[in-house]
This record gives sequence, structure tokens and C-alpha cells, in this order.
Amino acid sequence: LTLDEPLAGWAMLCGWMLPVALEALQGGGPALSARALVCHGTLDEEVNFGCALLARDALTSSGCTVACAWLPGLKHVAAAKPAQRHALDFLEEVLGADSQAVRAPRRGSLSLSEVGLSVGAALEVAWSVQLDEG
Repeated sequence: LTLDEPLAGWAMLCGWMLPVALEALQGGGPALSARALVCHGTLDEEVNFGCALLARDALTSSGCTVACAWLPGLKHVAAAKPAQRHALDFLEEVLGADSQAVRAPRRGSLSLSEVGLSVGAALEVAWSVQLDEG
């Protein structure tokens, strides 16, 4: 939310918005024009489902277009694979099926130079690639 570049879209999977993210919503910026996906299991025992509702409400009130994918009856770990599928579908939708964007490999590791991301983002990508292998 603090990037100075416009985004096609971004997703929050089974998580919460840190205070710095909530503050960033107040400042506006190009990232707020991106579409967002909030995906969460309704029985998440590690990150309360209410965190997803709060994120949705904060994003919506800041002008973001928010899609929600609630995963009924799923706990935190069980929601990981369905959330990943929702995120991939969402990214394909916002990028377009014909997108020339580089797609991360489904298996193996990623280097920063391959994806051109910061360390934190590379860890998130690596986490989702690892989930796909399971």
C-alpha cells in the first residue's frame, strides 16, 4: 500500500492488516487504485476471521475495489491451498489470461533476480510456491 507505482492487484490470504498498512490507507497513493482480494477461512484459529472483515471494510472505505473469498468451515492451515487457488485465479483475472507478465514457477525456488521483488515479497512468493508442492 505504500508503493509509489500502480499495481494491477494484490491479495491478502488468511492474514491481517498491520497498523502501518491501515495508516497507509489514509495517505492514498497509486496502490489504492488496485483491485484487492481478501481471502480467509471462517474458522481460522490463528488469525480471527474478524481480521478479514476489518481489512475488507478498511479497504472499501479507502476506495479500493475489494473481492472477498470466504472459505466456510476452514481453519488456518486447511485454508492455505484453497486461498492460494483463489489468489492465482484473482491474479490471472486482474492481469488478464493473455498477460505477458512473468509467472512464477509452480515448483522449485525463486531468486530475487528472477522475479524482481524485495526480500519480503520474495518470501511470500516462495511460501505460495511451497504450498503448491504439498
